[in-house]
Amino acid sequence: MPKTKFHALNDLTIKKIKPTNENLKLWDGKGLYLLVTKSGSKLWRFNYIYNGKHKTIALGSYPEVSLSQARELAGELRKLLQQGIDPIRWKKEKELKRKNTFRAIAEEFLEKFSPNWDSSYTKTVKLRLEKYVFPLLGDLPID
Repeated sequence: MPKTKFHALNDLTIKKIKPTNENLKLWDGKGLYLLVTKSGSKLWRFNYIYNGKHKTIALGSYPEVSLSQARELAGELRKLLQQGIDPIRWKKEKELKRKNTFRAIAEEFLEKFSPNWDSSYTKTVKLRLEKYVFPLLGDLPID
């Protein structure tokens, strides 16, 4: 069980925190906390209750996701909760939509088949997709 501490976080506190023998939760408030693992990773998490169940969603790692970005993300998730939307389900649906775009499928196709092609042909296909196809169709869902 991780140790927990509560106080409004700031960047200096986050930068100075060192890993301990146990995971450490540093609470920022309103469900947002920074999990500092034994290995030294600093991971943003957001706790919430949906349909009577306690849930936690990952928001990214520090410093890739800054304190202000984590607070902003947590605020967006609280808005989803106010609308009756489960943030974990919303995130999964958003990720699925991103994976099912023309661009994602085309990139998967290239990854699978381009090793069998001549390198100049692979380069030509990629350039044409990026220049002509992706701007028009890239973000469209396959379905």
